[in-house]
Amino acid sequence: MRTAVAVLPGETGAQRPLAAPLLPGKGGAISRAAPTEESLVMGISVMRKAELWTALPHAGLCHLCERQCVLEESAGGPCGLREFHDGVLWTRADGRFVQVAPRSIESLGLYHVLPGSRVLVATFLGAPDDASAAPPAATASIGELPELARAASAPAIAFGALGATGATSPRFRDPTLHYEVLAPALQLARDRGFVTVVRARGGATFATYARLASLVDAVSLEVPTLNDATVRRVEGVPSHVVRASLATLRARGVWVEVTTLLVPGLNDPESELLEVALSLRSIDPTIPWHVRCAPGGEQHGSGWADRAVERALDAGARAGLEYVYTQESAGADREVTFCHVCRDEVLIERFLGQPRNLMAGGLRCRRCLTPARGLFHRRSRAACYGARAAASALP
Repeated sequence: MRTAVAVLPGETGAQRPLAAPLLPGKGGAISRAAPTEESLVMGISVMRKAELWTALPHAGLCHLCERQCVLEESAGGPCGLREFHDGVLWTRADGRFVQVAPRSIESLGLYHVLPGSRVLVATFLGAPDDASAAPPAATASIGELPELARAASAPAIAFGALGATGATSPRFRDPTLHYEVLAPALQLARDRGFVTVVRARGGATFATYARLASLVDAVSLEVPTLNDATVRRVEGVPSHVVRASLATLRARGVWVEVTTLLVPGLNDPESELLEVALSLRSIDPTIPWHVRCAPGGEQHGSGWADRAVERALDAGARAGLEYVYTQESAGADREVTFCHVCRDEVLIERFLGQPRNLMAGGLRCRRCLTPARGLFHRRSRAACYGARAAASALP
């Protein structure tokens, strides 16, 4: 049985299959397209033709994530989104959002992107593993995001994702798995003048990031570890894939900041922290590294969090990273951005999460006049092609 695929966003908001209730766009009711060969119905779940794959005899080779699965007839990938039917690879990614909410951009682990600004965070909903299960109502359509961002006074739009019901590994909670709707959503945000952000885990292939790089201004990358033994324990993304993702994004001018959440007895040894720091340094020493401690860590011993972040700070210093930020520690200067040349000249200080700009005009160090690293203006890289740059977001 074939039916119409959801149409990508336009001025009046995204169009949707009947099974996915959405808020109507600005233009009113959601219209329906005529049946085409571009969609497939499985139960009540509508799938669209996938991109980034190669046809094999009686199978399809998916190039979306690092697993690069070979799917035979009627087989589905572990991501819970892609299936192979009738010689075609299909995806359940349809652009439904389970949550759309404004947040501070610092809460995403981004200290060098529009400091002090708000960002509208849109979280993709993973497909259920049971196609007969009714999907929950979405909170917004893709076409509504620019309007919602303006209402929230947010100069940036960020995209995240929940994993599919049947996908237990954290590697599958990545918006790049929704590529067929993520790319046009990023393009829409870019066209409307918003800075675009993706919250990822680094598991996409070179081909996926190469396509997305021109649409993304900044990436907040979660990297719990780069030790292969620990990666296998947490079912994470292999270390060589994360390193390749970082190198691909930075080589294409995408600003990247990395967050590591420390868990007692899992990824907090000095050797693992140094491995992350040295890997970042080998790609780009200006990549900011945020180290956080998992809640409840003090149950493993008094002062565990302080000792863990001390090890992280020492690893960052030994590796030669320019920016290392830590939380859950007693240090008062660890949420401060210093000049990477002077080392002791404060550029941005933060109190209760609110940044205060201490830079000279032109976002430079007051002592050595070296420009600060990051995206500090309310404009995307697309502004290089004629869009007007607005004033700094810093107070």
